Amino acid sequence: MEGIQIDPEKVPPFTRRKLARPLLSIVAKAFEDPNVQRDFERWKQEKKAKEESEKVHSSEA
Repeated sequence: MEGIQIDPEKVPPFTRRKLARPLLSIVAKAFEDPNVQRDFERWKQEKKAKEESEKVHSSEA
């Protein structure tokens, strides 16, 4: 059985916005939770540390 293939580049901008609108409100609602905010801040710090580490390692090569 084949799955449905969607090429995002062929989806018109209006349709993308229409599909994204409910997701945006769900994410905004989730970020009202202090635990979600804390997890997001932790994720950002970890991502920044990883990027800095990769930058150091790539400049050593």
